Amino acid sequence: MAGLTADRSKVKLCMLDTGLLFMLAFGRSSGAIKTKLKEIMDGKLSVNRGAFFENVVAQQLSSCGRDLFFHEFSEGKRRYEIDFLLASGEGLFPLEAKSSSSTRHRSLDVFCSAYSKRIDKCYVVWGKDLRH
Repeated sequence: MAGLTADRSKVKLCMLDTGLLFMLAFGRSSGAIKTKLKEIMDGKLSVNRGAFFENVVAQQLSSCGRDLFFHEFSEGKRRYEIDFLLASGEGLFPLEAKSSSSTRHRSLDVFCSAYSKRIDKCYVVWGKDLRH
């Protein structure tokens, strides 16, 4: 998938060690990290949870030997991003990582509509219970 079509001028940086990412963000002390994590969980510390959640998903996909790509595209004046664009034997499968309670995934919907002939399956990964 990468070869001739990858745009190497656009990258998304992930640290494949989420623990190290937390340490760099919140300090080296395990006590400080635990305190910050508790504040995040209690809603007392504002942090971009999406970035951390995407990092966890990237770590898991990478550990399974997957090459990681993201995709940006525009439709009219709106810009969209697919968090992970992976290849399977049957085609592409876009994957969105959601950390919030929102179940909206407009980018995924627009992408799947535009490229339906090339898509095998679409996935949304999130930290809540499975729903249909």
